[in-house]
Amino acid sequence: MKKLAVFVLGFLFIGILSCGSGKTDEEKAESMIESIVKNASGKDVDIEIDEDGEASEITFTSDEGEMKITSGNELPDNFPSDIFVVDGEIEGVGNVSSDKGQMVSFAIKTDDDVSEVAEEITKEMKSEDWKSTMNMSSGSESIQIYTKDENSASISISKENEKTVVAYMVTYKK
Repeated sequence: MKKLAVFVLGFLFIGILSCGSGKTDEEKAESMIESIVKNASGKDVDIEIDEDGEASEITFTSDEGEMKITSGNELPDNFPSDIFVVDGEIEGVGNVSSDKGQMVSFAIKTDDDVSEVAEEITKEMKSEDWKSTMNMSSGSESIQIYTKDENSASISISKENEKTVVAYMVTYKK
C-alpha cells in the first residue's frame, strides 16, 4: 500500500516539473519520483518511464526486486486463460507486476444486458473451477468475486448510458 501511495504522489508531480535543467520530461519525472520514494521509504530505487503513444510503463527497481506499472488497451500476454472475459471493447488496461505476482484491471463495454452478462460470467467461471466467494445483484448492478488457488477475480457489472460496463480486477501469480 505504501508503494502505491508513493507512486501516486510521484505521478502527481510529473505535470509540475520545472523546466531549464536540460533534462527531458521523463528524466525529470524519474528523478522526482526516485527522490520521493527515497524520502518516504529510506530506500534507493531506480525509476524508468517509457511511453510509446500506445502504452506507458514505469519500472521501479530496488534491492528488493522490480515492479512494473503499465497502462494501455491490451491484456498482458500472461493473463490467465481460465478467466472468462466478456466480448466487447476493452478499455484502460492497468497492470502492476512484480516477481510475486500481477494485478490487472480493465473495463469492457458491451451492448448485452447486465443480467445476461452476470449470468454468463457465473456460468463460465464455474466451468473453469473458480470458487464464487460473492455474487450479488441489485437492479442494474452486479458484483462477483472469484478465487482459485492464490488468484482472485473481482468483476463488477453496471449500466452506463446505453452500454453495460464490466470492470475486472484480477490478481494472479506468474
